Amino acid sequence: MYRSGLAVWIVVLAAAGCGRSNKAQPQQFADDLMAQKPTEEEVRQRVQSRVTPRTVTLVSSLMEVPGLYFAKAQSPVDPAAVACYVAFRAEQATTSDDPGQVVIELVVIGRDSGRFNAKDRGKIWEYPNIGAEYLARQFFGNDWLAQHPWPKVATGK
Repeated sequence: MYRSGLAVWIVVLAAAGCGRSNKAQPQQFADDLMAQKPTEEEVRQRVQSRVTPRTVTLVSSLMEVPGLYFAKAQSPVDPAAVACYVAFRAEQATTSDDPGQVVIELVVIGRDSGRFNAKDRGKIWEYPNIGAEYLARQFFGNDWLAQHPWPKVATGK
Protein backbone atom coordinates (compact mmCIF):
# COMPACT_ATOMS: atom_id res chain seq x y z
CA MET A 1 0.00 0.00 0.00
CA TYR A 2 2.76 2.41 0.98
CA ARG A 3 4.71 1.84 -2.23
CA SER A 4 1.67 2.26 -4.49
CA GLY A 5 0.68 5.48 -2.67
CA LEU A 6 4.20 6.82 -3.05
CA ALA A 7 4.18 5.93 -6.74
CA VAL A 8 0.92 7.86 -7.22
CA TRP A 9 2.43 10.97 -5.57
CA ILE A 10 5.52 10.76 -7.73
CA VAL A 11 3.37 10.55 -10.87
CA VAL A 12 1.23 13.52 -9.72
CA LEU A 13 4.28 15.65 -8.91
CA ALA A 14 5.96 14.75 -12.19
CA ALA A 15 2.81 15.68 -14.12
CA ALA A 16 2.56 18.99 -12.27
CA GLY A 17 6.19 19.75 -13.02
CA CYS A 18 5.73 18.93 -16.72
CA GLY A 19 2.72 21.22 -16.89
CA ARG A 20 4.74 24.13 -15.54
CA SER A 21 7.65 23.64 -17.93
CA ASN A 22 5.30 23.46 -20.94
CA LYS A 23 3.75 26.79 -19.99
CA ALA A 24 7.21 28.35 -19.75
CA GLN A 25 8.33 27.14 -23.20
CA PRO A 26 6.41 29.71 -25.31
CA GLN A 27 7.79 32.55 -23.17
CA GLN A 28 11.30 31.11 -23.44
CA PHE A 29 10.91 30.86 -27.23
CA ALA A 30 9.75 34.49 -27.41
CA ASP A 31 12.69 35.60 -25.27
CA ASP A 32 15.13 33.65 -27.46
CA LEU A 33 13.63 35.19 -30.60
CA MET A 34 13.96 38.69 -29.14
CA ALA A 35 17.74 38.19 -28.88
CA GLN A 36 18.15 37.00 -32.50
CA LYS A 37 19.56 39.71 -34.74
CA PRO A 38 17.87 40.17 -38.13
CA THR A 39 19.77 38.76 -41.11
CA GLU A 40 20.75 40.80 -44.16
CA GLU A 41 17.84 39.23 -46.06
CA GLU A 42 15.36 40.22 -43.31
CA VAL A 43 16.75 43.76 -43.36
CA ARG A 44 16.46 43.92 -47.15
CA GLN A 45 12.87 42.58 -47.11
CA ARG A 46 11.79 45.00 -44.37
CA VAL A 47 13.24 48.03 -46.13
CA GLN A 48 11.95 46.88 -49.54
CA SER A 49 8.42 46.58 -48.14
CA ARG A 50 8.24 50.32 -47.53
CA VAL A 51 9.69 51.47 -50.87
CA THR A 52 8.29 49.12 -53.50
CA PRO A 53 8.79 51.30 -56.59
CA ARG A 54 12.52 51.63 -55.92
CA THR A 55 15.62 49.46 -56.02
CA VAL A 56 17.10 48.81 -52.58
CA THR A 57 20.79 48.02 -52.11
CA LEU A 58 22.53 47.35 -48.81
CA VAL A 59 25.75 49.34 -49.03
CA SER A 60 27.25 48.21 -45.74
CA SER A 61 27.37 45.12 -43.61
CA LEU A 62 25.12 44.88 -40.57
CA MET A 63 26.58 46.94 -37.72
CA GLU A 64 25.90 47.36 -34.02
CA VAL A 65 23.59 50.11 -32.82
CA PRO A 66 24.99 52.28 -30.01
CA GLY A 67 22.92 52.79 -26.87
CA LEU A 68 22.94 56.53 -27.64
CA TYR A 69 20.53 55.88 -30.53
CA PHE A 70 17.92 54.35 -28.23
CA ALA A 71 18.36 57.11 -25.67
CA LYS A 72 17.84 59.78 -28.37
CA ALA A 73 14.87 57.85 -29.81
CA GLN A 74 13.46 57.48 -26.27
CA SER A 75 12.96 53.74 -26.60
CA PRO A 76 14.34 50.76 -24.66
CA VAL A 77 17.56 49.21 -25.93
CA ASP A 78 16.86 46.43 -28.43
CA PRO A 79 19.59 43.76 -28.12
CA ALA A 80 18.67 42.37 -31.56
CA ALA A 81 18.89 45.68 -33.42
CA VAL A 82 21.31 46.16 -36.30
CA ALA A 83 22.20 49.24 -38.36
CA CYS A 84 22.87 49.29 -42.07
CA TYR A 85 23.48 51.86 -44.77
CA VAL A 86 20.95 51.42 -47.56
CA ALA A 87 20.78 53.02 -51.01
CA PHE A 88 17.45 53.63 -52.74
CA ARG A 89 17.21 54.33 -56.46
CA ALA A 90 13.96 55.64 -57.93
CA GLU A 91 12.80 53.51 -60.87
CA GLN A 92 10.21 55.96 -62.16
CA ALA A 93 9.74 59.71 -61.99
CA THR A 94 7.55 60.73 -59.07
CA THR A 95 6.63 64.12 -57.69
CA SER A 96 9.57 64.05 -55.29
CA ASP A 97 12.19 61.87 -57.04
CA ASP A 98 13.91 61.89 -60.39
CA PRO A 99 14.40 58.52 -62.10
CA GLY A 100 17.80 57.13 -61.23
CA GLN A 101 18.25 59.42 -58.19
CA VAL A 102 20.05 57.65 -55.35
CA VAL A 103 19.30 58.35 -51.70
CA ILE A 104 21.34 56.82 -48.86
CA GLU A 105 19.83 56.21 -45.43
CA LEU A 106 21.03 54.65 -42.21
CA VAL A 107 18.34 52.22 -41.08
CA VAL A 108 17.95 50.43 -37.76
CA ILE A 109 16.14 47.10 -37.84
CA GLY A 110 15.33 45.06 -34.73
CA ARG A 111 12.54 43.10 -33.09
CA ASP A 112 9.08 44.30 -32.09
CA SER A 113 8.80 44.25 -28.30
CA GLY A 114 5.07 43.59 -28.48
CA ARG A 115 4.29 46.60 -26.34
CA PHE A 116 1.46 47.71 -28.68
CA ASN A 117 0.34 44.24 -29.79
CA ALA A 118 1.53 41.12 -27.99
CA LYS A 119 1.04 39.02 -31.16
CA ASP A 120 3.73 41.09 -32.93
CA ARG A 121 6.43 40.32 -30.33
CA GLY A 122 9.59 39.16 -32.08
CA LYS A 123 8.60 40.29 -35.59
CA ILE A 124 11.02 42.42 -37.60
CA TRP A 125 10.64 46.09 -36.68
CA GLU A 126 12.06 49.19 -38.34
CA TYR A 127 13.02 52.09 -36.12
CA PRO A 128 12.98 55.70 -37.38
CA ASN A 129 15.53 55.96 -40.19
CA ILE A 130 18.26 58.58 -40.56
CA GLY A 131 18.53 60.30 -43.91
CA ALA A 132 21.46 62.66 -43.34
CA GLU A 133 25.01 62.37 -42.05
CA TYR A 134 24.57 65.14 -39.48
CA LEU A 135 21.58 63.27 -37.97
CA ALA A 136 23.63 60.08 -37.81
CA ARG A 137 26.29 62.00 -35.90
CA GLN A 138 23.68 63.29 -33.47
CA PHE A 139 21.93 59.93 -32.93
CA PHE A 140 24.91 57.54 -33.18
CA GLY A 141 27.73 59.73 -31.88
CA ASN A 142 31.03 60.93 -33.31
CA ASP A 143 32.97 57.79 -32.38
CA TRP A 144 30.50 55.44 -34.08
CA LEU A 145 30.40 57.56 -37.24
CA ALA A 146 34.21 57.71 -37.34
CA GLN A 147 34.32 53.88 -37.28
CA HIS A 148 31.44 53.52 -39.77
CA PRO A 149 31.60 56.57 -42.08
CA TRP A 150 28.63 57.66 -44.14
CA PRO A 151 29.01 56.22 -47.67
CA LYS A 152 29.73 58.84 -50.29
CA VAL A 153 28.37 56.75 -53.18
CA ALA A 154 25.68 54.09 -53.50
CA THR A 155 28.26 51.31 -53.77
CA GLY A 156 29.36 52.01 -50.20
CA LYS A 157 32.95 52.77 -51.13
